[in-house]
Amino acid sequence: MRALELRGLRIAFDGTAVVDGVSLSVERGECVAIVGESGAGKTLTARALLGLTPRAATVTAEGLVIDGTDAAALGERAWRRLRGARIGLVAQDALVSLDPLRRI
Repeated sequence: MRALELRGLRIAFDGTAVVDGVSLSVERGECVAIVGESGAGKTLTARALLGLTPRAATVTAEGLVIDGTDAAALGERAWRRLRGARIGLVAQDALVSLDPLRRI
């Protein structure tokens, strides 16, 4: 089973797509980096994988499966159970985000 499977992510504000057609998969134990120019939508894409996009955003995906859970249509309560326990985000400054005494 894959850790993450994303197909056809689209994020729009006021009908204007700012992220369109993003698909990726991550195998268990695999490390994946999302790279691109400033303003390309990397952070917004990562936040969408956690259900943490701004309220003004319209987010759709053909499919989003996180650790075997179909997350494409999760409500806030279900997202809270998933975040931290099965998926998380390490911000760009890892030294601030990670504790060297705790296993991840």
